[in-house]
Amino acid sequence: MKKTTLLLTTASLTLASVSFAQLPYICTELWRYNVGTAWFGNDNNTRGLCYNAATDTLLVPDRTPVNTVYRLNPADGTAKTPDQLDVTGVSGGTLVLNLINATSDGKLFLTNLAAPTSTFKIYSYANESAAPVTAYNETGVSVRYGDSVDLRVSGSNIELLVTGSSNANVAVFTSTDGGATFTKQDITMTPGLTGIPYAKWDPQDPNAVFVRKASSSGTETPALRRYVISGTAANQDTTFGDKLTGLAAVAAFDVKQTPNGNLIVASTYGNATAGATNLKGLIHHIPSGTLIAETATGLEASGGAVTNLNGAGAAVLDLPNNRVFFLHTNNSITGWSMPPQVASNVADWNLY
Repeated sequence: MKKTTLLLTTASLTLASVSFAQLPYICTELWRYNVGTAWFGNDNNTRGLCYNAATDTLLVPDRTPVNTVYRLNPADGTAKTPDQLDVTGVSGGTLVLNLINATSDGKLFLTNLAAPTSTFKIYSYANESAAPVTAYNETGVSVRYGDSVDLRVSGSNIELLVTGSSNANVAVFTSTDGGATFTKQDITMTPGLTGIPYAKWDPQDPNAVFVRKASSSGTETPALRRYVISGTAANQDTTFGDKLTGLAAVAAFDVKQTPNGNLIVASTYGNATAGATNLKGLIHHIPSGTLIAETATGLEASGGAVTNLNGAGAAVLDLPNNRVFFLHTNNSITGWSMPPQVASNVADWNLY
């Protein structure tokens, strides 16, 4: 990616005197999968998606009409061939399948959703052509797991960060054998999480996580908070405690570090007022909180937003290809091209 260069002709020239397009920058729509198209329905059964960089594929778990993980082309949203993953043997839990994550080399980890007393499962795939293998199976869980799952590879370990509705804490599931098996460690959060929480690993700190709750539940505003983990406990770091602007109805988010070391956060909508319009996907810089980019149009269904009672959804940043993908459950799945460069005084001449 070409980096914009600033030539200083005089010692007195400052950043403030440079002219550039006004923020926020506009993301261009690549494709849109509206509710009612094919398998994507107004039924709360499509709650997550992930990008597999190893195959350039979008993966979308869905439970209508049957439990399936669909394969989409991220360039235009069309179905790939084959159009589904093998889900042989995937069973159990409150929701049989819910979310999926991919490592950079193409291993996949499919998770179900388990309410208290149900069974939480993690399935591993060697690749998109492989059959799933049960890597973790816990019966009779005491809290809910699986509303939010984030993956990272830490040295020789694979770690899944898992949260659930009304679960005040998070759990870290660690594999030391390439994803064949996992062990669980619950992490006590102070202050405790509320409502339907979403959590992501901090790309800049192996001991920290970002957390936000869906605005459709609980009493806390959907602030983006950062916690630092020490052992089996985590405490909020107030450096990132302020609410980002314009996020009154958001839930799921993604956070990535750009090549220049900046952190950007993409946010999508969970619950929204029925009939609402202009609900745009947003990209913020942190810690400044500056809104640097937004979608050209709203993510809601044609004619106005359809209510999503679960606060579910997903946002996925694909920085190498300057793309971002949003799932607004019961409304749309969309792909967008991000501006190739951002000339902004919040951080660097090239955020992406």
